[in-house]
Amino acid sequence: MKPSVYLICNPEQALNVWSFDPKCICDSIAFEKFVNESHQPNLVIVVAGLSWEGRNYTHQYGLDLIPRLRVEMKLTCPVIVSCFSDPEELGISDKEGRYRFWKDPAISYVPLEELPSLDSSAILARAENPLEDRLLEDIVHYLYSKEGVVKEIFHWLQNRLLQHQESDPTEYVEYTFRKLMRVFSEIYQERIYKIKLDLLNMLKKPNMEFSSTASSIATALNHVLSFIQSSSEYKRVNREAEPQRTIEVIYIDDEPGLELVMSRVLSFANIKCHFFSDPDEAIRKLKEDEDNHIKVAIVDYRLNYPDGRLSRKQGYHLIEEILQLDNYISLVSLTGFDHHPFNPDVHKNRVAIFHKGYALSNQANQEQFDFITHITKEAERIENLLLGLPRLDNRKKELYKIHRNSPDYESEERRINKASEEFLAKVNDTETGNQIPGFVHQQFRGNLNAKEEEDNLQMFRCKLIGRRITLGLFLLLIEDYNINNKKGLWLTIYSLLTTGHKEEKADESGLTDLFNTHLKLSIRKDYRINSIQSKEITIEERNWLRGLRNRY
Repeated sequence: MKPSVYLICNPEQALNVWSFDPKCICDSIAFEKFVNESHQPNLVIVVAGLSWEGRNYTHQYGLDLIPRLRVEMKLTCPVIVSCFSDPEELGISDKEGRYRFWKDPAISYVPLEELPSLDSSAILARAENPLEDRLLEDIVHYLYSKEGVVKEIFHWLQNRLLQHQESDPTEYVEYTFRKLMRVFSEIYQERIYKIKLDLLNMLKKPNMEFSSTASSIATALNHVLSFIQSSSEYKRVNREAEPQRTIEVIYIDDEPGLELVMSRVLSFANIKCHFFSDPDEAIRKLKEDEDNHIKVAIVDYRLNYPDGRLSRKQGYHLIEEILQLDNYISLVSLTGFDHHPFNPDVHKNRVAIFHKGYALSNQANQEQFDFITHITKEAERIENLLLGLPRLDNRKKELYKIHRNSPDYESEERRINKASEEFLAKVNDTETGNQIPGFVHQQFRGNLNAKEEEDNLQMFRCKLIGRRITLGLFLLLIEDYNINNKKGLWLTIYSLLTTGHKEEKADESGLTDLFNTHLKLSIRKDYRINSIQSKEITIEERNWLRGLRNRY
């Protein structure tokens, strides 16, 4: 009997001539039908880099469909992963993180260029043997369930402590809990950190026997497992989109050797540290951070020149200078003094003060915990402040947050800016009455209630292009209109967006619907100069407008 082979691929790949004659699944509807009909094939091949419905199907090259084959369909058959690119890009060596499915013994890799020439016998020979039922059940729990992931992390810790019973356990415990923080959402950080402190205190007791060590690890494990209440609070390892963006802070200290110490302390909470020993370089870095990725500045109170002389720019001077920048940033001062001779202006701005020795200690302690917790909460506060700047409704603010936190944020921002500037260039080079070709405005009116959140995000990004084009048109065209004829300006912008013609459109129907409802830009507002500091546009729009004004 001819073997049943299914090929999950892109539509254009389904047109190839395949010697093994597979049944092709080349869109999301076909895949969902495949899952629901409970097929039992001899082999499934997944081609990485799925681009279904005109977009990347997932953030993991489409490979997070593999857990669904095991968990939902209960397939025991072998699976082959294939691609043109380097398999290392698909995480073939990353068996601990997002690509845990490589631990599945029935999954193998075959380069895509070799697949078409393989007949049925040859392709099955390149596949692994099927799983037995018991092993499938074990894999579903061990690789793809939240409990299994957490238990594996603690199992690793127990094995390391068993092998190194005479060693200091701190390094192994720190590594274990860093991995845990990548699994759980931010709301559990404080509780997980306290479990870590309790475990370290237990493990460092004198004459600790391993039986007591194992008991302490089991207690910590049970506490962590108790956090798993629902999938909505759990960062799923294989099926979630992308993790949140790393928190970024800047640390200014005249001791270069403390860079690694601070990075180690902050790495537990997935915080990226930009270190500077030169205050002026730190200020330049903050000025370059136009999109406000750096949320917290940690400043050493006492600063010296490299030759040991007392610097003319002390920590309190630097804090005052940072406060003059446009950035939204929280301030932390590290000091070894019991008394803090800050001037009243610093106190007025409520700079948080932490003891340097405790905050950077090798030994976990309560003040270090408070230090990390404060940075995390302040970064979240600043991010929420930035998200609250634009005049957006709740749904758009939610998608704006997803956009800012997405791993492709920077590339998407470049794409949005490029698309907006290309349109404006056509307007600037086109004489009145001529039509701008190929522009479709309907995408700006799309709803944000699609079943797939990725579709909603892409539609929202279309609206961001619409907002940026509108703000740019206002800036470019304002000189052509008397301020008393602002209505004529908005009608011209409306005409350019809807018909491609640079003219005052007589028909006003849909004007407020497009701008006020869909793009959330008020036609009553003046977006000329004040918009650059406006609290009703995003920080990205503010920076883009500043650059646009300089270019034109």
